[in-house]
Amino acid sequence: MKPSKPRITKPRLVWRFQKGRWRPYHRTTWTEDGKVRTRSVGLDWKNDPKELDRLYWLAQAGKHEAQATPNKYTWRACIEAWRQDPTIQQKLSDGTKRNYRRTMEALLEKNGGKDMRDTTRQAVRAAVGAIAAEAPRKAKGYAQVISLLWELRRHGA
Repeated sequence: MKPSKPRITKPRLVWRFQKGRWRPYHRTTWTEDGKVRTRSVGLDWKNDPKELDRLYWLAQAGKHEAQATPNKYTWRACIEAWRQDPTIQQKLSDGTKRNYRRTMEALLEKNGGKDMRDTTRQAVRAAVGAIAAEAPRKAKGYAQVISLLWELRRHGA
C-alpha cells in the first residue's frame, strides 16, 4: 500500500512517488521556440518541513546547487578554447605555442576558476608591473597572452 502524499503544497512544488516514498521536486516550465520545456530539481528534504522550505526557496530563486551553470567565462574555459581552435593553432609556430602554453599554465594555476570579466586592466598592470621588476621579458609575455585571451573571449570563443 502506498503511503499518503505529504500535505505540503507550494507553487511549482511537485510530489512524485519513487522507490516506495514521496519525493518533492521544484518544477519550472517555460516555452522555447514554440515547445514547452520543463526542468525539475529534486529537493532532498530528509522529511524535515523546514529543510524543504529552505530548499524550495533556493530553487525558486534559482540558487539551488542543482541549478548552477558552469561559468563559461573562466580563464580555464578561455584557455581551453584557445588550445582547441584549429585556425589559431595552425598560424603559430611550435616555439610560440610553447611560450604561450608556459604562460597559460601559470595563469591556470593562479586564476583557472576565476571569471575573466572580473579581471580589470589595472589589476593586470599591477601584476605585470610586479613581475617586470625581476623579469621584464616574462612580464611582457604575460601581458601579451592576457591580451590574446581577452581578444579571443571578446570575439566569441
